[in-house]
Parts: sequence; structure tokens; C-alpha cells
Amino acid sequence: MPKFREIKKYLNNKDIYLNKEYQYLIFIDNETTHEERKEIVKMGDEGLVASMKKIEEALQDPDAFDTYMTIKIEQMHQENVMRENLEKGMKKGIEKGKEETAVKLKNKGISLEIIAETTGMPLSKIKKL
Repeated sequence: MPKFREIKKYLNNKDIYLNKEYQYLIFIDNETTHEERKEIVKMGDEGLVASMKKIEEALQDPDAFDTYMTIKIEQMHQENVMRENLEKGMKKGIEKGKEETAVKLKNKGISLEIIAETTGMPLSKIKKL
């Protein structure tokens, strides 16, 4: 949240409130007031509307509110971890594909310089394949 709060200082409220990711970050930020959360919810995102309903129910029971917010934050963390792992896997797959292509081109007698230029791989790496 500290990085987001720094970014938030430089953006106007309109830009922040129109961006769904920012809406969720504002919503879970412990510095956000209940009134600010209500303003974000008015923008109609179904997830935030449902979350606000749960929060208002939980306000009747402080322990329930803490539990709910802990669960929501953990869910968002897990989603971020999954997204990061997906991105890593995609990058690894792309690199593997480039290597396989480079090997096939090398076996066909294509010059290493052309393979490097075409795949974007370093010449030194292509020589090792």
C-alpha cells in the first residue's frame, strides 16, 4: 500500500476512481474512510458492491469485519501470486520456444547471426545450443 499511496498523490481523484484496480486498492486501504468506500461503490463494480454490503453487515460485529477483511486481502494476494506465476510461466515458455526454433534453424544450416537477429537471442547462447 505505501507505493500505491505515493502514486495516489500524483493522480487526480477522477483518474484513480475510474481505474478498477485503483478502486480495489483504495477500498482495501486501511486509510480509506467508510465514506470514501461508499463513493467507490457508487461506481457500480459488482465485487465492490458485494464487499460493501458485507462490510456494512460486519460493522455490527467488529470481529466479523476483521475476519472478512483478512479473507479479502488474502484472496487478492493469492490472485496476485497466481498472476505473477502465470507471467513467469509464459516468459519461460516463450524462451523455450525461441530456443527450440533456434536449434531447428541451426540444424538447417542458417547462420547464427540471422538466428540471433530473428529470435532476439544472444549469439553466445545460440552457439551453446
